Amino acid sequence: MKKTFIILLYLLSNAFVFAQSNYATCKKASILLKEMEKFHYKPIKLDEVTSSEIFFDVLKSLDPKGFYFSKTELSALEKHKTKIFTQINNGNCDFLNDLLTLYKLKLLYADTVIKFQSKNPFVYTNNESINFNNIESKQLTLADNDTELNKKWYQFLKYQTLKAMFQPSIKYPDILQTDSKTILSTEPFFREKIKNLNNRKIKRILNCPEGLENFIGKHFLNAIANRFDPHSIYFTTSEKDDFISMISKDGMSFGFYIDENKNGEFEISDLIPGGNAWKTNQLNTGDILVAMKFGNNITVDLTFVDNEEMEDIFDSNSESSTLALTVRKPNGQIKTVSLYKEKTEQEDNIVRSYILNGTKKIGYISLPSFYDERENKNPLGCGNDVAKEISKLQEEKIEGLILDIRFNGGGSMKEALNLAGIFINEGPLCVVKDKDNKITTLKDMNRGTAYDGPLIVMINGQSASASEMVSATLQDYNRAVIVGNTTFGKGTAQITAPLDANFSLETMTGNEKSDIGYLNITMRKFYRVSTFSHQNKGIKPDIMLPDFSLFSNEKESTQKYALAFDTVVKIFILLRFLRCQLMLYHLKAHNELSTIIYLKK
Repeated sequence: MKKTFIILLYLLSNAFVFAQSNYATCKKASILLKEMEKFHYKPIKLDEVTSSEIFFDVLKSLDPKGFYFSKTELSALEKHKTKIFTQINNGNCDFLNDLLTLYKLKLLYADTVIKFQSKNPFVYTNNESINFNNIESKQLTLADNDTELNKKWYQFLKYQTLKAMFQPSIKYPDILQTDSKTILSTEPFFREKIKNLNNRKIKRILNCPEGLENFIGKHFLNAIANRFDPHSIYFTTSEKDDFISMISKDGMSFGFYIDENKNGEFEISDLIPGGNAWKTNQLNTGDILVAMKFGNNITVDLTFVDNEEMEDIFDSNSESSTLALTVRKPNGQIKTVSLYKEKTEQEDNIVRSYILNGTKKIGYISLPSFYDERENKNPLGCGNDVAKEISKLQEEKIEGLILDIRFNGGGSMKEALNLAGIFINEGPLCVVKDKDNKITTLKDMNRGTAYDGPLIVMINGQSASASEMVSATLQDYNRAVIVGNTTFGKGTAQITAPLDANFSLETMTGNEKSDIGYLNITMRKFYRVSTFSHQNKGIKPDIMLPDFSLFSNEKESTQKYALAFDTVVKIFILLRFLRCQLMLYHLKAHNELSTIIYLKK
């Protein structure tokens, strides 16, 4: 009776705060749906089936491994399962009110369970197993009740502790040759470490800078956007700025990179020359990160933080422009340095070129991203930078060129078209189709080429979107030999638009600096000049050169709600394409023969 009264009192005290926040989220959801219906390539049917799918997707995103909710709580929420769109239309998302209250209670419950389960040494003599297929499942997999949930936590904490105990360390570099008594002596230390790691994950959610209500609201909005397709995403204002920064050569950064050392500590692995961390003259590579304080938020203790947790810390504080970074110097001195974000050159987006000296002098260009310079009035992106590098290589009298776009996840489609045009004299580069089935041919607007010699393009399973468009075009024109393994399979194009009911695609007008968020909307599918899509299938290389991405499950075809493969037919596209191929016939034969000779050598 007492427990029931406390819970009831808690629910009532939070009801008003939750209702206010959820009204704002509900309003955003209404605008999001209208904008998606208006612009998305293939709008979904807003029925009870789709509502149920979004219902489960929200729960899965909030509890991806099924450690907070049980089927008991799920039954209490199921009354909302088919009513999400009705609630959004009525402007009263009762589902969110109940979800927010329950989620906070279950986070606090999990925090208590972790502390209780970690009080005493785990029993390592029982014959037990843990099913990671269920934990990592893309479907919502929950324990039947709290008793089963407690057991699941016990087994998971025990597994994590065992894993930590058997990691090689400086003290025990050859752990397999270390006796069991010595290994078990480390158990209390690692059990405490694992307890703190999991408790901090929960506290980070409960104390997230934007507030728990907005945190869950963001997951709700993203579940709706993702239901249209996996590349339609809701962004907060700061996330939108981060996204634009990712596909820009210059972005906002504190000016340092971190890596995990052999002791499991995070250290500064590199300072960006000219960046803010470099200019302080107080930080060095090898400094160990002890704590971080973003803006006016609470200080985050980095003891026993793992990679996943570190990513979460930076993600949850992405809006902060200032950072108080506490480090431990090699001599043991503790120092706190104040940093602020400023524009620095993104190393991940820099084109690099090299000369490979051997029997033949071959040029090599690495292009990690299709970046542009959106902030400039006359932007010059990666296409221009690659052309400059080719010019330098040609001065060195190269006899062939390798363009490496492995691990290039895409970026600006405009820059991809510019890059393809560097190697093709003229003609169609790809075909795009919108939601009204309007077909448009995108052409190489500049006659001539920057390079017409033998060409190899390297791809792999992490080459996606714009990378696939370039490799497909050069393959269809027989302009390059494509080497590697099958690409990711993303054949869609997106725009980033403000979450604004008055946004106009035709004039690109609306609230450009939205304070309620942005949408990355899939608006078109693009097709090869041979009229086939690579959506869901990827680009197959001419010569297979396997790497680890060949075995990755991260493909478009494994993404939930991915758009299907299809073709587009327009006869004049084929005729123009065939004419261009005939014009390039002699050049093609020369390139293929020469390139294959180089490969063999």
